[in-house]
Amino acid sequence: MAINLNNINPSDVTKHIIDEKIKEGECFSLNELIEEIRNQGGADKISPDIDIRQYLTLQRNKAILGYNPSTDEYIPLMFNKN
Repeated sequence: MAINLNNINPSDVTKHIIDEKIKEGECFSLNELIEEIRNQGGADKISPDIDIRQYLTLQRNKAILGYNPSTDEYIPLMFNKN
């Protein structure tokens, strides 16, 4: 899922990585997600007021993601798997 990072805002990289994780339809933990974001040059925030955890919570509120506290993983609920 690597993207060309030239001339891309790190916050956009972060949002892209999260959106791609959701589209993949596989469960993921916050720690795995943050590691991937850092490895690909992303930022800790989607916008000045919204960090990664808050963005995931917004996706949960929209019923795009679920969360399993026993495994500490996010579960994509709405995705397009081709």
